[in-house]
Amino acid sequence: MSQDNNLAKGFLIGFLAGGAVGAVVALLTAPKSGKELRADIKMKSEEYLDEAEDLLDDAEDAID
Repeated sequence: MSQDNNLAKGFLIGFLAGGAVGAVVALLTAPKSGKELRADIKMKSEEYLDEAEDLLDDAEDAID
């Protein structure tokens, strides 16, 4: 059972990391000015961090 929890946790972390990398690549390839791009990256990173925290809290609650 513990192995299943580790597998689920690893999958979740990989999924979130992949999503974050994909979002950054998409932002970096968009034709915008540097100032706009930095603002977009900051906004999106804050959104993804909040979302990741919520998902981790949900996963921890499900495990307990």
